[in-house]
Amino acid sequence: MVIGVVDIRLLGPVEVTGPGGPVELVGVRQRALVALLALNAGNVVARVRLIDALWGEDPPRTAVRTLQSHVTRVRQALRTCGLGDVLLAREPGYVLAVGRDRVTTVPTTASASAVSAARTVAIFVRLIGPSSSQPS
Repeated sequence: MVIGVVDIRLLGPVEVTGPGGPVELVGVRQRALVALLALNAGNVVARVRLIDALWGEDPPRTAVRTLQSHVTRVRQALRTCGLGDVLLAREPGYVLAVGRDRVTTVPTTASASAVSAARTVAIFVRLIGPSSSQPS
């Protein structure tokens, strides 16, 4: 499958734009799910790795079912902007079927210190988990 227009940005807010415009990702876990899949674009990311990334060492009992729910909602959002067939189930997990060239992880105008700060923040957020005040 060839996708004509798709742009995924990971530095700063996670953004996905398809032929029909921007995708509305709701909640920190939807954005984190898309970011992790986009960082591994074209490769299967195991469910266990996604669960670990989304919930850390103490996932809820319902983590597998909740992950499936997040995937369903992200697929619906992708479909609304013309990207209906890019998030695929592939054992043992999921794959974002886009080329790595469609994923922007570092803006061309970013300074090295801004990139370093963004990476530090991303690692910190992953370590402490999402704020309980943010929607999941």
